[in-house]
Amino acid sequence: MTVGVIDIVVPFYGRVDYLAETVDSVLAQDDPAWRLTVVQDGEHAGLTTSDWERRRSDPRVRWVTNPHRLGLPGNFQRSLDLVEHDWCVFPGCDDVLLPSYVRTVRQVLSSRERVDMVLPGVRVMDAESSPSTPLADRVKTLLRRRHGRGDLSGERLATSLMHGNWLYFPALCWRSARITPIGFRQDLPTTLDLALAAQVVLAGGVLALTEVEAFRYRRHGLSESSRAAATRARFAEEQRLFEELQASFEAAGWTDAARAARWHVTSRVHRGLAHVARLWPTGAPWASAPGAR
Repeated sequence: MTVGVIDIVVPFYGRVDYLAETVDSVLAQDDPAWRLTVVQDGEHAGLTTSDWERRRSDPRVRWVTNPHRLGLPGNFQRSLDLVEHDWCVFPGCDDVLLPSYVRTVRQVLSSRERVDMVLPGVRVMDAESSPSTPLADRVKTLLRRRHGRGDLSGERLATSLMHGNWLYFPALCWRSARITPIGFRQDLPTTLDLALAAQVVLAGGVLALTEVEAFRYRRHGLSESSRAAATRARFAEEQRLFEELQASFEAAGWTDAARAARWHVTSRVHRGLAHVARLWPTGAPWASAPGAR
């Protein structure tokens, strides 16, 4: 498969210093076939200094400021609307791409005839950029290791994701033509990633896995995902999504996936741990674990 430029689109609504790391990691790619777009949702201090002008001077970098604040799901949809190439990725504005990210993804794609998503190896880091292994990410690693490398699709992939969402959405490279007609759900601000992946799988999408590490995912207490992770609204939203997906899988005849969506085991466990943490916020065994959220 011939693979061209990859659109790297960063929805920005966080810390300027983290964003600087993200942008610099893109500029450091050892494969030049990329185009970076930063989508600024509202005004942020510190973005008009000479240092930022230096970063913007690369012709492959563009900066888009929304005329008014769209919020997280709206900014993701705006980011998707700005994609112009066949492949795209949406890193968090606090994540870091290793210099090999674009090269790794393009190598995977060039060796496959039919792929719609590529997930490279991911390492988790904390707020200070040190390696971190929170419980949630240890679970993700175990779930992913069941599949190793290669391609996944259909009911097998759907069932696995319903048991536990082990994807790292910010590291996923997508076929633009697959996700543009679907878009990001505006009514699912904390689960829009799983909702999109599930719809791609239902539409026949294929996920390619490689164990080559090419991405650093930052998990810290100030991130959007961490702030939302243990809220009642998050779990109510998850419940609604799983019920919708159960119905979709049943309609497709995917009985195993429907059963997994009905039980959504890891989500239930997460909800239970969050409930106990609210009752026992300082003495819970996991509360003092490095990187625990």
